[in-house]
Amino acid sequence: MTYRIKLARWTLPILVGAISVLVVAACGGGDDEVDPTATTAAAIAATTAPTATTAPAAPAATATTAPTVSKFNESPLLAKLVASGDLPKVEDRLPINPLVIQVVEEIGKYGGDMNRIYNGARDHCNYSRVSREGIMRWSSDGFTMMPAVADTWTPNDDGSEWTIHIREGIRWSDGDLLDADDFLYQFESVILNEELGAPKPKWVTVGGELGTVTKIDQFTVKYSFTKPYWTWPAAATEEGCATGGIGGYMFVPSHYMKQFHKDFASEAAIEALMVEFNFEEWSQLYTNRGGEKFNPEKPTTRAWQMTNEIGSPLWIAERNPYFYAVDPEGNQLPYLDRLVYQLVEDSSVIQVKAAAGEVDFQNRRLQFASYPVFKEREVEGDYRVMNWVNAGAGVNTGLFMNQSFQGVEGDILRTTEFRQALSVAIDRDSISEITYLGLGEGRQPVPTRGHPHYPGDDAAYAWTQFDPALANTMLDAILPNKDGDGFRKLPNGDTLLLVITTQTGASADQAEQVALNWAAVGVKVKVDAVVRATLTARNDGNEFHIITWSVDTTCCLFSEPNKTLPVTSATHLPMWGPAFGRWAITNGEEGIEPPADVIALQELFLLGQVSPIAEANVIAQEIYATIADENY
Repeated sequence: MTYRIKLARWTLPILVGAISVLVVAACGGGDDEVDPTATTAAAIAATTAPTATTAPAAPAATATTAPTVSKFNESPLLAKLVASGDLPKVEDRLPINPLVIQVVEEIGKYGGDMNRIYNGARDHCNYSRVSREGIMRWSSDGFTMMPAVADTWTPNDDGSEWTIHIREGIRWSDGDLLDADDFLYQFESVILNEELGAPKPKWVTVGGELGTVTKIDQFTVKYSFTKPYWTWPAAATEEGCATGGIGGYMFVPSHYMKQFHKDFASEAAIEALMVEFNFEEWSQLYTNRGGEKFNPEKPTTRAWQMTNEIGSPLWIAERNPYFYAVDPEGNQLPYLDRLVYQLVEDSSVIQVKAAAGEVDFQNRRLQFASYPVFKEREVEGDYRVMNWVNAGAGVNTGLFMNQSFQGVEGDILRTTEFRQALSVAIDRDSISEITYLGLGEGRQPVPTRGHPHYPGDDAAYAWTQFDPALANTMLDAILPNKDGDGFRKLPNGDTLLLVITTQTGASADQAEQVALNWAAVGVKVKVDAVVRATLTARNDGNEFHIITWSVDTTCCLFSEPNKTLPVTSATHLPMWGPAFGRWAITNGEEGIEPPADVIALQELFLLGQVSPIAEANVIAQEIYATIADENY
């Protein structure tokens, strides 16, 4: 069994840094950031987290540096189907140049299940995190883009056009050939279709302007923009979960999806399907059938394909016989036959099941409070507990100060010195000892050291010292008056009360400790632990003072900025100014206009998106340094 438990890096936007604990069984393999298609129970990770020392790969890339493989092997289960005539030979199922995925410790063996736990219909990312799909993928250290469905991606001279070459011969899980038409259909018939209402994804927009997609030949596609888009590969790599909707995909099995699209199927056929699946609009039908979590019959290029709908007591995915990757010895991946997800909604039960050895490979839903138990049972349970770096690590728990909140509390939260004072009032060492057994580190939500966006140690640790005397001095200059209980009053005479919205579990425990720290310097706080749906609703409605959430995408500022800057209207992802993000994405038609300093950061982000990589790296460092000093 294997599982990974994330330690603590969090922030005030500053709380504790990004180490993880990886538990690896003798019979399972990897963690959510390690590619499980090419790792076995004993071939997972080093006990020391990888340290990156180089910048990301150049924008243009070639297929792989791995040796060429010319002889292929397959799972015994698939070999039986080949022998019976029910499946083509492995050579005919693989592309001309299969992706070669390196193993970590040893070549794996075929067979077996990966047993995991999921907690309900909203947990569909649990599947895609270990069975990703996309034209490129991130390396396990989160620093480098690597080939996947595409074997090359090449810019023109000014970065306004990107041409990708699809790995020739990749097939969907039903055996149909994947080609440029699958990319063109997704753009022209889905992304541009107003009735479907699919969001305009990052890989086809820059600076709020929509690009175009052109088919060059059967296996070549060009993405064109009105301005340079040097950071496009990162945007194209960020597939996200993309299992519950239609907008997140760059390519889809058009041969399959056309039966649900009114422009390709007859009116009678569409109406019959709407009746069968109980939908009133064809757009509802299409969206449902396009999401893998609802429709396991939709062909995929992932390593495993779902066999039933999410929400089942056992949500199961089986190996894709046409998966396009092999290990260095030519063994078609994946090694494992199935992913088996057991539905467990009670968090405490999840911890018990993991400690009892019922989980093979997991990070999600495991709590650090269970770490001592996992360590205690390490020998008996026949697994390994490892430290691992979160590839996108900035911080594991951060406090998002809502800069777009309206009202007197918002005025206070928008005061830089107030945020800085609250930061130095936090005893991060104490929180690390209480919640993380001393393994956490207080830091700002910036990339890890060695990343080209890392702004330097001064920024990474700015305002993270525990100095309540300094906090009191700074707060006295802003809110000098106190009530009879020693809590600071607002200018109107009311006692200031800040509400921290958090989820139950470790984040609530940390929020309670922060509340005590702030009370000690005269700031009254209420901690409101709610379910995730309530938390995200407050974020989306701009109805919160402070929210706790992870800041785990600092590796990818120009493709995944949501948790770092309010430059999108992404629902469900907390940010420190959601109404500012709405204003930015709608060109001022909705949301709230930010103050000049926030607009400057938004403009700097847009500049970074269209700048050559070396310049974009410098811009990213400036953005992170500003955020660290401002304590948003």
